[in-house]
Amino acid sequence: MKHTRMTIALLSALVTITYPMMAGQDAEDASPSDIRSIVVDPSEKDIDIIVPDESIYGIAYGVSEDEFIERFGKPDGYIQLRNRKSGMLYGRDHIFIFTEGRLSGLRIDSSVIDWRLANQLQTNPWFNARKWRLDNGIKNEMSLDEVKDILGDNLKTQHHGSGYYYRVGKTTVHLNISMHYDRPLSGPPTTEQTYTERINGLFLEQD
Repeated sequence: MKHTRMTIALLSALVTITYPMMAGQDAEDASPSDIRSIVVDPSEKDIDIIVPDESIYGIAYGVSEDEFIERFGKPDGYIQLRNRKSGMLYGRDHIFIFTEGRLSGLRIDSSVIDWRLANQLQTNPWFNARKWRLDNGIKNEMSLDEVKDILGDNLKTQHHGSGYYYRVGKTTVHLNISMHYDRPLSGPPTTEQTYTERINGLFLEQD
C-alpha cells in the first residue's frame, strides 16, 4: 500500500495541466471555469454566416486590412485592384475586397485563381471549400428554384438571363449559377441524365 501511495504522489507531481488565458488575463487568475467560457458553441456564434449589408463571417464592413489580419491571420495572396481597391486571398476560393484599406466586399468561387496555382497554396482548412450561407437562408449548392422561392421578385437577372443578383441596402449580391449533375441516390445508374441549376459562388460588394 505504501508503494501505491508513493506512485500516485509522484504521478501527481509530474502532471501539469495548462489552461489557455484570455487576452489581458494574469496567470494567477486562470481557472478551469475560464476554459469553458472561451470555448464557443458553433450554434451560438454563426461565424459562417454572411449578412450582406452588415458583416462577413462575423466581422463588420469597414474594418482595416490590419484588423482583418488580426482576426483571420495573414492572407495567402494579395492583389492590387483599380479604383483604390485591393484583394486579400484566403484559401483557394475566398478573396476579400478592400476599398481604401477598408473591408467592402467578398468574392467566393471554386476557381477564383487558376487551379494550377491553387494547388500550390498552403492548406487553409478554415477557408478551403467552406460551406457558407447568407442570413436569408441562401447557401452554397442550393438550387436556383429554392433561391427563387426565398427571394421572389427581389431576384433580378442580368447578362440576358445568365446572371442573378439582388440588393440589400447598399450591397449588391451576385450569385454564381452553374449546372450540376444529379446522381441517383440509390439503385443502378440511369441512362437519363438530370441536371439542376445550383449556386457555386457569389460576389458581393457595397456601393
